[in-house]
Amino acid sequence: MIAATFSLLYLTVVTPPPEAAPRILADPVTEYGARGPMRLCVAGLAIIARDGEGVHVVGPVLRVMNDDYLVAITAIPARDPVLRGRQGVPLPLEGGLVAYPYAGVLPSGLGETALATDRVRYVVYPTGTRSGGVIVGSSAFNGTDSDRTVLPRLRLAGAGAAGCVRPLSFTSDQSGHVDVDAARRAGFERYGYGQSIALYPPQPFVGPGYHCQGGIGFRVEPDETLLRPWRPLGVGTSYLTHDGITIKISGPSKPLSRRDPQNPDEHPMSLLHESRIIYYKSRGVGPPYAPAGVREDDSWGVELGLEENSRMEIAFPPSMVGYRFLQRLEFVGKDDPRCGRDFSPSANGG
Repeated sequence: MIAATFSLLYLTVVTPPPEAAPRILADPVTEYGARGPMRLCVAGLAIIARDGEGVHVVGPVLRVMNDDYLVAITAIPARDPVLRGRQGVPLPLEGGLVAYPYAGVLPSGLGETALATDRVRYVVYPTGTRSGGVIVGSSAFNGTDSDRTVLPRLRLAGAGAAGCVRPLSFTSDQSGHVDVDAARRAGFERYGYGQSIALYPPQPFVGPGYHCQGGIGFRVEPDETLLRPWRPLGVGTSYLTHDGITIKISGPSKPLSRRDPQNPDEHPMSLLHESRIIYYKSRGVGPPYAPAGVREDDSWGVELGLEENSRMEIAFPPSMVGYRFLQRLEFVGKDDPRCGRDFSPSANGG
């Protein structure tokens, strides 16, 4: 029994250092999160974020995401397109646009991760022009005609672009100006967990179901809910709630695996890192650690994984619910049929 093992481990009590107070809206920021429906305009182009889709601004990149794919757009001008794969043949799009395959170096300030990591990208221009194009990436791109399933979401913004939200104007320009009104319209909304709502579906999933995260899987019981990131974002932070108690599951950046590949019965607790079961004291009442007038809960933290930069961290308030959840964990392979299926659409609360 895992519970018996816990009594043999030494426990560390940690008081986290105080955190900085939340930034005021008018300060320069590099991230915004909101949810569709919303018409968004970037560099003369428009895309409609559908109802419930996440709208995420990361520095100079706008991302619109759902459970099937994310599409990322930047208004930073691309260098001349490097044509590849299709012998330089562009993809004509509806609405007076054309997309050229792009294999050039990304402009300074753009990250590979924000633009989707498969490196198939396009530069999109109004038909008949070859300047000021935007770079577009998507987790759904594979360099074939199937890329048309995403690219047609882009349209010319049109004269005046009425009704557009311009998310890339939220961040400060070189003069230090911030479009505060635009920021308020799209919001910087977060879940109670402190995560941007843009990174998660509108509602948690309702059990029964099964969830896989970084080589570890677990059941979600009928009386439980699970909030996990949009699928194209890969491993992130998930929240399992049981009887009002929320368990936070973060990472790992690389999939975990058995220490003994020949032992199919090995439990993930075998990866407990140097007995890292840690008790975190409450940091007090109210913001920034809890809502106004509410005391932050004490919590336990468990670290699984031997690599310093790739561990699964599990945190929960003092309760046997968290320890029972640890017993539920099991190793899963990348081809486990329970992974990827997650929950049926009818089980989603939204």
